[in-house]
Amino acid sequence: MKVLKFVAGLTISQALEQACNAASHEHQTVLAEINDIMMPVSKNDTPDSLLKKYKQKLQFKYEIEQLKKQRQK
Repeated sequence: MKVLKFVAGLTISQALEQACNAASHEHQTVLAEINDIMMPVSKNDTPDSLLKKYKQKLQFKYEIEQLKKQRQK
């Protein structure tokens, strides 16, 4: 599985679109790392559906960080 690491300069949508293109080109699932969030991307995924999943994972990450902060107090 190929891992794609996206850095500053691209929007989340652009990064997901590039990951979809790479998955289609490679004919296999690729792993996209965007802002420390790992997303498996297959050739059948769409950027819109991946954006929804990304937002869910980002919200989950935020909630975990909030719980860690509360626990430290």
